[in-house]
Amino acid sequence: MALFANPPRLALHNPLIKSIAFVGLGLMNPAQAADEATDEEARLEKVTVISTGIRVAQRTVTESPAPIDIVTSDQLLKTGRADLTEAIAKLLPSFNYGTNVAGYNSTIRPLSNRSLAPAYTLVLVNGKRRHNSALPANGSTDSSGANSVDIDMIPISAVERIEVLKDSAAAQYGSDAIAGVINVILKSGAEGGHLGVTYGKLYSGEGEVSKFEGDTGFELGDGGFLHLSADARKRGDASWNEKATNNAYFPGDSREASWDRVGVKNGDPQIKAFNLAYNAELPLDDQTTLYSYGTYGQRDAIINNYFRYPNGNANIPELFADGYYPLNNLDDTDYQYLIGGKGEALGWNWDLSTTYGRNNNHQYSDRTINPTLGPASPTSFDDLATYRFEQWVNNIDITRAFDGLFGVPLQVSAGLEHRWERFQTFSGDAQAYQVGGYRFPATLPNGQANPLAGQLASIAAQAAAVISPQDTTSLQRNNYAAYVDFGITPIEPLFVDLALRAEHFDDDSGNTVSAKLNSRYEFTDTFAVRGTVGTGFRAPSLTQIGYSISDNRVGAAPDGTIVPAVTRIAPVNSALAQALGATSLDPEKSRNLGLGVTWQPAPRTSLTADAYWIEIADRIARTESLYGPALAPILAAQGVDLVLRQCLRHAHARRGYRYRPLQSVRRMG
Repeated sequence: MALFANPPRLALHNPLIKSIAFVGLGLMNPAQAADEATDEEARLEKVTVISTGIRVAQRTVTESPAPIDIVTSDQLLKTGRADLTEAIAKLLPSFNYGTNVAGYNSTIRPLSNRSLAPAYTLVLVNGKRRHNSALPANGSTDSSGANSVDIDMIPISAVERIEVLKDSAAAQYGSDAIAGVINVILKSGAEGGHLGVTYGKLYSGEGEVSKFEGDTGFELGDGGFLHLSADARKRGDASWNEKATNNAYFPGDSREASWDRVGVKNGDPQIKAFNLAYNAELPLDDQTTLYSYGTYGQRDAIINNYFRYPNGNANIPELFADGYYPLNNLDDTDYQYLIGGKGEALGWNWDLSTTYGRNNNHQYSDRTINPTLGPASPTSFDDLATYRFEQWVNNIDITRAFDGLFGVPLQVSAGLEHRWERFQTFSGDAQAYQVGGYRFPATLPNGQANPLAGQLASIAAQAAAVISPQDTTSLQRNNYAAYVDFGITPIEPLFVDLALRAEHFDDDSGNTVSAKLNSRYEFTDTFAVRGTVGTGFRAPSLTQIGYSISDNRVGAAPDGTIVPAVTRIAPVNSALAQALGATSLDPEKSRNLGLGVTWQPAPRTSLTADAYWIEIADRIARTESLYGPALAPILAAQGVDLVLRQCLRHAHARRGYRYRPLQSVRRMG
C-alpha cells in the first residue's frame, strides 16, 4: 500500500548478495524475488502438509477444501521489509494494513483481510491463539475500537512459514476468525540458521531503515531441539506534506517571512525495536513429547504531529516563541509463552497446552504542553497513559481416525478451550489533563498587543489522548468453548468436513453456536472443485466495551470564535453512555459462502480461483459525534466537570462517542 501519488522507492546501498553456509548478507528487489520463488511455491503447494483450516486428516495446499496460501521464510526475507506486517502484505494481495499518519495507530498496524477490519482475522502461532495488542483501533483507517494482534512483535527470522486460511473459520477456531486465519509456524530443528543485514532509505533521504537478524538451532536432550531467533531494527521518520499557506505569526511579525512553512510532520514514525523468540520440543518417550515456544518484543516510537503555531491558542509563547511540533512517545512491551504436551493414548492423538501473553503500552511525551496551565505548564510529560492487555488460554484437543460406517473413512477431532482475558488502562500525570483556565494576556512577551487577549487556551496535553482517573478501566472475562470436527470420504473423489463449535462468555457477550461445512470434489487428478458454507461470530472485545479517553479539540462558538473543548469517548456500559442512549454490545454474527476450483495443468504449475460472500450482522462501530447545548443537562446529571461543560456548551464541540450495532455489512470477492 502506498501513501504517495508517486511512491518513493527504497534506495538500497551496497546491494551485496553473498551466501555461505551460515551467513547471508543481501537485499533483493521484491518483484525479482517473487519471480524466482514461483517454482518453489508450486513445489510447496504439492508437498507441504498444512495444519490450518482442517483439524482432521493431514492435507496439502492443493488438497485443502478451503483456499490457503503458504508464505515461506525465504519469501519473507526477499521482500526486503523489516516488519512482518509489511512483508506479508507485500506477498499476499488479499492482505493490507491501514496506515495512519499520526497518533499511536501509525505504529500499531494490524493486517486486514478481504476488506474487513483486522479484528475479523484470527492470528495463531504454531496453531495456538495469539494474544491481542492493548491499543484500541481509533484511527482514520479503523475506528472500531477493537484491539487486534500486533504481529510485528514476532521476529521475521523466527518464521518457518505462514499458513493463511482465506475462509471463515469461527466454527473451528472461535471468535475473530470471520475473515480468515493467519497461522505463523515457527522454525524448528537443531540445525541450520542464518544472519542477515538490511539497509535502505527513501530517495528523499528520510525513512532510513536498518535491521539485523539471525537464528540458530541446538540439540535438546535425546531427539529434541531448541531454536532461537532474534532481530533488531531501526527506522527513521519520514513525512510527505504540502507546504503550509497560512500565517504562523501574528500580523506585523518579521519572522513570518523566514519560517519553513512545514505545518505538519505526519508520516512514518521513528521506531527502535527488537524481538526475541524460541521454539523447543523434547520427546519423553515414543508416545509423548513436551513442547514450548515464546516471543518477547520491545518497541520505542517517536511520532510527530501537526505544528502548534505561534499565533494559535495551543501555544504559550513564553514556552515556545516559534511554536512547536508535539511528540507522541510510545514504549511497547510484548511477550507470550506457551508450554504443552502431545502424544498418543488409546488410539487417540492428544494435545494439551497453556499459554499466557501480555502487551503493555506506555505513552509519554518528550515535547508538548498543556496550554490551559499557561506558562507554568511542563514542556514534557513522563506519563500520559498506560494500556495493558493480558490473555491466558488453555486447550485440550484430541483426534482419531475410524473406519466409519460401512467401512467409509472417518476422522474425528474434538476439543475444549478456556480463555481468560483482561484489559486495563492507567491514568497519567495530572498536569496533562488538568484544566487551568488560563486566558491569554493583553500583551505578548515582546510587548505587542495580543490578538488572543482574553481567549481560553487549549485544554490538555497537545497531540495526546490523555487518560484521566475517570477514564481508567479494568475489565476481565472468561470464555469457555467446545468443538467437534468430522472429516469423511463417502466416495473416493469427495471429501466432506463438518465443524461445530459452542462458546460461552461470562459477561454480557452471552452464548454462540457456529457451524461450517467444507467439501472438495476431485474430478481428475489435476482438477477439483471446493466449496464452503458456514456461520460465525465475533464477540465484542474488552476494549470496545470499556475503552474511555479524553482528547482535546477546538470548536466554533456562535460568534465564530474558535474556543477549546474536550472530547470524551465514554464506555458503552457507563452511566454517561447509557444516559446518552448506549446499550450493551452483543456478538457480531456472520454467514459465509465460498466456491472455488483448483487446477494443476503442469507439475510445477497450479491455478486456483475462489469466490466468497460474507455477511456480518449487528456489526459494532463507533457512533457519530454527539455535541451541542442539549448535552449540558445530561452531562450535569452525570457529574461532568462544570468548566468542561461550559467549554462544550459555548463551542458546540464534539462530546464523545459510544459504540452501537450497525445492521449489517457484506463483502464479496
